[in-house]
Amino acid sequence: RGAKQGDIYATSSGGGGAIEPLYASEDQKYVTGASRDGKAIVLSVLGTHSPSTSDQSDVALLSLADKKLTPVANGPFHEDSGDLSPDGRILAYVSDESGRSEIYVKALAGGARVQVSNGGGFRPFWRGDGKELLFVSDGAFLAAAVSTKGDTISAEVPRLLFKLPFVNAADVSADGQRFLVAL
Repeated sequence: RGAKQGDIYATSSGGGGAIEPLYASEDQKYVTGASRDGKAIVLSVLGTHSPSTSDQSDVALLSLADKKLTPVANGPFHEDSGDLSPDGRILAYVSDESGRSEIYVKALAGGARVQVSNGGGFRPFWRGDGKELLFVSDGAFLAAAVSTKGDTISAEVPRLLFKLPFVNAADVSADGQRFLVAL
């Protein structure tokens, strides 16, 4: 089978290597993150539900060692935009379970998910040290401290960092002191 748009491939960052297929399926999918250790890719996948809910998406991890896809946020709602904490233990993602898009976190080892945002949210991403989760809500950048104690995750009330009229994409420096924003 030849290369197909939407399938997942890898190649050397130097540009000289072969293009290696990692995962192919009929489902629509896109990469939303990767583990810092290079062992897994976070995907949003559309089409893994029963036909009655086929318009919903899930968040899944693709193991690069065995190319196995494992759903990690896959309820009857729309879950997407997954991002792994720097230590690879916590998944942040968006779900519309409450009736609007909100940010949630959950430990990959199991346990309850925790709602982080309280007024809508999208595009979650972690500060480089993993101590804060950042996200966008109605043009505002917010940050919430996230911590773990044993198997329990807790998140503080998000605080406003700054506002912009529109945000297309964003990232933060490892020390959390600078933002790169595409308007």
